[in-house]
Amino acid sequence: SPTAINNEEQSSEISIFPNPANDVITVAGEAIINELSLSNALGEIVLSDKNPNCRSCVIHLQQDNGIYFLNIRTEEGSITRKMIIQK
Repeated sequence: SPTAINNEEQSSEISIFPNPANDVITVAGEAIINELSLSNALGEIVLSDKNPNCRSCVIHLQQDNGIYFLNIRTEEGSITRKMIIQK
């Protein structure tokens, strides 16, 4: 479907670093980021920013060590990336 193609193209345009992270990550891309959310392995949203409006967003992490999923929404679509927090 066209949505899958858009998501695939979008995923190559967004960088998340560092990963693994300790207390700060940067999410950067060519498109403006409209919404960010971080979910734990149980699917619970542990961090959310409904309106960051940035191309390069700095996120301060206060979560415990573990595997998380970062959902990033832009005008072009949304992607989810796995990330590790290791303090």
